[in-house]
Amino acid sequence: MPATPLTDLSRCAIHTQTNKPWSLAQCIDGYGKAGIKGISVWRHTLEPMGAKEAGRMLRDAGMHVPALVRGGFFVADTAAARQAAIDTNRVCVDEAAAIGAEMIVLVVGAVPGIPLEDAR
Repeated sequence: MPATPLTDLSRCAIHTQTNKPWSLAQCIDGYGKAGIKGISVWRHTLEPMGAKEAGRMLRDAGMHVPALVRGGFFVADTAAARQAAIDTNRVCVDEAAAIGAEMIVLVVGAVPGIPLEDAR
């Protein structure tokens, strides 16, 4: 049985990282022109304008934001590094709220030299 061509992309979402080095504005414009209404935003694309302005841009374009990518990296070899990761993730939560993201994608991998039991 032949595949049916996918013509309705309105339920699709694409990561901004897919079109690196496009800016967030270029992703919003390009995806919108293709009929794509979902966008998972990587944090570095928020830096030029900030999360508040990015949220306005996304809402004005009618974009659905399933995720802000990425938080995590909680495993650390010092208390100071762990606290820095926690602080960074608190900012990430605020950014997710500002852009209307449904979730935050977390990377929870290990750090070389830290045994798995300690990382957990």
